[in-house]
Amino acid sequence: MSVDRTSLVSALARARGARLVFTSSSEVYGEGSGRTLGEDDALPDGYGPWPRAAYAEGKRLAEDVALAAGHRVARLFNASGPGQRAEGGMVVPTFVRACLHGLPLPIVGDGNDTRCFQHRDDAVAGLLRLLRAPDAPALVNIGGRELRTVRGLALEVRRLLRSDSPLVGVTSEQRYGAPCGGCRHRVPDLGRMERELGHRARLPLSRIVLDLAGELREQARPAV
Repeated sequence: MSVDRTSLVSALARARGARLVFTSSSEVYGEGSGRTLGEDDALPDGYGPWPRAAYAEGKRLAEDVALAAGHRVARLFNASGPGQRAEGGMVVPTFVRACLHGLPLPIVGDGNDTRCFQHRDDAVAGLLRLLRAPDAPALVNIGGRELRTVRGLALEVRRLLRSDSPLVGVTSEQRYGAPCGGCRHRVPDLGRMERELGHRARLPLSRIVLDLAGELREQARPAV
């Protein structure tokens, strides 16, 4: 359904001469092919049988639709901050919510998978640069350079929120409902973003965590 809607919106934008940016995901890279993932890297033939594979497949198909219509595509790497919910499976709000409620922080596998995080506001700024730049490339990674392992992220969230919630190892079946390979090092090559768009993520991981925690605390307050 999302691919069909992307086709419709892309066609309408093209018919009206409007510029469009499709927000894709780093998950289209699958398990990756090295420590950094670049826009010119070959994408995998498939994403496996696990439930979230449909997300990567849908994003990749929608990318093709948008690019074929002459629009631009941004592959976002681990954008987080206010508005993101743990129910979607995202790691930062999952850890923040766990710390705020004294719950265990779930670590899949050995916890050594690496990710680069960017604040929601930096992601939006990058998208606006891609939209407005007259000669921007058609396909750009948009992300940050603040690298953490998943275990290191959990420890940082605990420290920032002054929590003593334990870290607990879980299997991919427990976390996602099915076995999955995953990407050990989802780290973006940001050269194109920085050269062509003049954009760089500026807000630190601590700001992501504290902004998200502040929002969740506010929502938990009883109405007056």
